[in-house]
Amino acid sequence: MKKLKTRLDAFSDAVIAIILTIMVLDLTPVLKDNLTDYLLLSKEIGVYIISFAFVANMWYQHGTLFNEIDDMSYRIMLYDFLFLIPLSLTPLATNMMAENTTKITVIVYGLLVGITGFCFRLLARSITHFQYTDKSKMRQVYRKIFGQHNLVYVLINGILIVLAYFFPASYFVVLSPLPTCLHALKQS
Repeated sequence: MKKLKTRLDAFSDAVIAIILTIMVLDLTPVLKDNLTDYLLLSKEIGVYIISFAFVANMWYQHGTLFNEIDDMSYRIMLYDFLFLIPLSLTPLATNMMAENTTKITVIVYGLLVGITGFCFRLLARSITHFQYTDKSKMRQVYRKIFGQHNLVYVLINGILIVLAYFFPASYFVVLSPLPTCLHALKQS
């Protein structure tokens, strides 16, 4: 199973690299030299940066989590695949939100972030319970991965999804990077 753990970790890294590549390839180049096209491109780049930060944060958390184990189980493998499924939809949600920022596209993006986070939490729980029996050691791993206030992130994302219904443009410009930024600050 140690070889399988190494292969699964490499597979997950490859999937995440492909996700980031697809997102940047989805950016529409400016073909006409006019301000409107450049403004549209800047909006797409803004959404891309938000999504890049989200996916990069998930990559960091995934790597931190997999550093906790030398061996693995089939359950861990299944939860890793379950986590990668919604994460791999990030380019689609990013493209939809960049092309047409409406209540629906922003809420779908927020839900995707929430579902991905939930699937990752299942993976984290599976790995920590596989590796440790001591509850204090499990809490240390959770803090290392999610920061001191890991449930605050979940609550903020839920609030942001509700706010996206009323203020979709504000969500994508100001609010959607907030949970990722808060998480990054907690890690430092």
